[in-house]
Amino acid sequence: MKVSQLKLNKKNPRKISPEQLEKLKTSIQKFPKMMSLRPIVYDPDTMQVLGGNQRLIAIKELGMKEIPDTWVKSADELTEEEKREFILRDNIQSGDWDFEILEAEFNDFALEEMGIELPNLLEIDLNTNKDRDIKIEPKEYTEEDIENAQREIELKQAQKELKEVICPKCGEVFYVE
Repeated sequence: MKVSQLKLNKKNPRKISPEQLEKLKTSIQKFPKMMSLRPIVYDPDTMQVLGGNQRLIAIKELGMKEIPDTWVKSADELTEEEKREFILRDNIQSGDWDFEILEAEFNDFALEEMGIELPNLLEIDLNTNKDRDIKIEPKEYTEEDIENAQREIELKQAQKELKEVICPKCGEVFYVE
């Protein structure tokens, strides 16, 4: 299929950062079989992408003009309402990574290069991980470093619950309930 036939969904509810896009491009280059297993889904009436907008952006940036037909799937069996629902459901990120399993079973992969965000060691609660085989060099971090990291995490969590307000005069950012 010609890449130019597919149209990005301008109302796609997901965004991708430049860093994530670079990782996606690398992923497509290193493991193109994934595209056949998770094809771009499009509306055959409009050629608009319903699922896979980020992959289409990556493909275009890689300079691909044509892609195998197995990399795309027509959503011709969906109603208009189901197409809209598909857009949402396809973009839901459910679940969290089990970092112990990633370490035990997949540590031979370049996980961060694939886009898997690994936690900063300062974010690990040392008290709850005493019996786990986590490699932490205690000399690298002081108690102050750990306390500062915990305060930063708590602040970030609190900010999610608060509304961000920017002062129009000075540009200062405040968080209010």
